[in-house]
Amino acid sequence: MNFSPKLIMSDFEVGLLSVVALEFVTTTSLSCYFHFTQAIY
Repeated sequence: MNFSPKLIMSDFEVGLLSVVALEFVTTTSLSCYFHFTQAIY
């Protein structure tokens, strides 16, 4: 099976972002602005 997503949207979990960058090189990784603001305040 060849799984190759074009886009992955997630929160700001460092572990998930690093795995996506390593395993899915051509995938764009986006993060949720709502979760970003919740992490700051």
